[in-house]
Amino acid sequence: MWQITALFSWLPDWIWMGLLGLGLVAMAAAWFLGKLPFISTYRFGIQLGGIIATVVSIWFLGAASNEAKWQEKLKIAEEEKAAIEAAAKKANDELNAKYRDWETDRKSTRLNSSHRL
Repeated sequence: MWQITALFSWLPDWIWMGLLGLGLVAMAAAWFLGKLPFISTYRFGIQLGGIIATVVSIWFLGAASNEAKWQEKLKIAEEEKAAIEAAAKKANDELNAKYRDWETDRKSTRLNSSHRL
């Protein structure tokens, strides 16, 4: 089912809002204007079409809302990851500097001790 949602995710949200409005208007028209001869003939079809349009639009509005929430969570997680990576790089740089200092001290100590012999 996610394939259908992914397929229609490129449509803007106003299309689903428009479909929702159209579905509600169709249901109201079938309900209130059902006594008119040209509408009473197609009342069932108009009602069914309105109900289907309403359900589909609510489904896709909910899917779009859920996707927006997940995209926001993903954005926050990526920002946290970037901050953690920056802190890790800083810690690695400090550790590398300390190691280089230690290595330099060790080499100089070895050179100095070899001259004593």
